[in-house]
Amino acid sequence: MTRPTISTVLAELGGWAALLLLSYWWLAIPEAAVWQLLGAALLALFMLALLTYLVTLAFTAGERRWAAALRRVPRISPAVLLWGAATYCALRYIDKEWLLAPALAGLLIIFGPLFAAGFAGFRRLRRTAVWIALALFALAGLYLPWRLMWWAPLHGSLSAEVASAIVRFGAAGLLFAATWLLVGGAFSKPDPQP
Repeated sequence: MTRPTISTVLAELGGWAALLLLSYWWLAIPEAAVWQLLGAALLALFMLALLTYLVTLAFTAGERRWAAALRRVPRISPAVLLWGAATYCALRYIDKEWLLAPALAGLLIIFGPLFAAGFAGFRRLRRTAVWIALALFALAGLYLPWRLMWWAPLHGSLSAEVASAIVRFGAAGLLFAATWLLVGGAFSKPDPQP
């Protein structure tokens, strides 16, 4: 398994936090005028580009240069679009909570090799480390953060509730980002030369 550098980890954490904040900002944009609609469309395109870059960066964690990750962005953009559409459908139409984490991790079984190395990347599914990383991602990267975010402990005041939500959402984000990098590192290790 390839280890990401500290700069990759910080870029991923900052990127996912920025993507979350931008998505909340995007949802708050009114679409009453044409310029607001165009602004919302431009922000959506920027968020898609950021998502594509974050996926590429995680799945090229073994490469030391970010320029190498940027060169791969156009190649994997269609796979990221399909993965995003499939993830949206899973979130929208799977009503059983216990099925959601395996379904989203299953999408990475399909799209992870494409992110890492194109169609030749499907050979990487033979690795035990990839399957361990996917199982950890399903449990610690999807299910536990989901439970943390929806857990609502009762506190005596509004400030305690807000502090609890900040800690819970922060921990959920860190769990997701750490396991996301684990999956990317498992897929990004190059295949041994025959």
